Amino acid sequence: MEPADGQEEAARKKARKPERTWTAKFLALFTAVGVSLASYGVPEADHRQYLRDVEAVGALVSPLTLRADRWAQAAWELPGAEAVVRGIATGFSWQQAEPEEFFRVENYVPPEHEEKVEMKLQEEEAAGRMVRTDVESVPGVSALGIVLRVVDGKVKERIVHDLSRPVGLSVNDNCEIDKRRFQSVEEALLTWCSP
Repeated sequence: MEPADGQEEAARKKARKPERTWTAKFLALFTAVGVSLASYGVPEADHRQYLRDVEAVGALVSPLTLRADRWAQAAWELPGAEAVVRGIATGFSWQQAEPEEFFRVENYVPPEHEEKVEMKLQEEEAAGRMVRTDVESVPGVSALGIVLRVVDGKVKERIVHDLSRPVGLSVNDNCEIDKRRFQSVEEALLTWCSP
């Protein structure tokens, strides 16, 4: 079976992209020897369980999560590092209240972009970054939209998962997330490189 034109083009683009190695180089430069996830109060068993849980639903474990121990070393002694390392190792969580009633918000993707959005969703699912679920297992269905922007003279599409509607029932309205401010990369480098 021949791939569809869009899939063939996506495969060609992927083959042209150089592999990104900056993350590995960054982690190799800035590591505190002897620091582990346990140094942040994260038991290794919790990290391994999180990896199994992600894989059990058919999702792909992020490379960031797979290297949680290295990020723990790189972030040692940085303000706010404990929350970030814990989130990388065992997932970020927040308090989520169930909405009072089930909600469904229709997608707002113009007809001329529906095929492109469907193709992007299939790519995300195939890559393990998105997992389908039954509508009965969720408290509501949020809308998808698309944002168009011009980059280097070409129109780029970005899918938006709108978690802010309907007002009063939405995911955003029913969750509590602690506000945090983390260092910028520049601030972190200055901290690491200063005597």
